[in-house]
Amino acid sequence: MFSFDRDTTLIASVAVCIVATIFLYREFRRSKNDLYELKNLVDKHDSFMYSRESDEYMEEIEEQAPPPTNTQEVPITQSSQPPVVQPDAQ
Repeated sequence: MFSFDRDTTLIASVAVCIVATIFLYREFRRSKNDLYELKNLVDKHDSFMYSRESDEYMEEIEEQAPPPTNTQEVPITQSSQPPVVQPDAQ
């Protein structure tokens, strides 16, 4: 049968610690890789934002956009300020 004494407990705890260490090592390595991928994505995005290609792309978009419509201005007939009353000169 299986006896549960101090030696067995020590062996089981060492095995659990080794398994936990391997698990944490793999998880931290994945997290590190995810952070490097995110960093590379941000660098790629920034390099696109500040490159000449993005300027050319924006110029193409502006050329493809329809020209703004010219609206005629309607003259304002009333002033937004109240009329000034001049006192009568005597």
